[in-house]
Amino acid sequence: MTAHPRPGSTVVVHAVSGASGGQVRCRVDGHEVQLLPSVGSGSSTLVPVAPGQHTISCYGIYQLVARYGEAELVIDVPPGGQVDVHYALPRTSEAKGMIGLVPQQRSAAPHARTVLTNVAMAVVVVLVCGGGAALWQLLQDRA
Repeated sequence: MTAHPRPGSTVVVHAVSGASGGQVRCRVDGHEVQLLPSVGSGSSTLVPVAPGQHTISCYGIYQLVARYGEAELVIDVPPGGQVDVHYALPRTSEAKGMIGLVPQQRSAAPHARTVLTNVAMAVVVVLVCGGGAALWQLLQDRA
């Protein structure tokens, strides 16, 4: 946090990235927020805002290209008030980021979409391989 708090309404973004090598990026109402460098367990960045409703979205960037761990939260900031928003980057790129008004745990569970896609691909591989083996057997029997 800054040494001299500004008057008015603020959002304090607390971001935890861990040792995964990912960088946390956040936006307030679609505008990129320059987060303070993460030290130890995370960073806290003070963002002056107008009173009212705001959308906070955060995500991780891995190796400057891969975007993952997206999470979004809509908050109401009272006039002259402060709202603390906590974001935790997931432990893997398949898991979702966690955001809320209290400190968040870093998730490790993959999205249901990822699990379903992997299961569907495994079924396709089994069907293709099994179909190929059956066709090979049929051709061997005819010869």
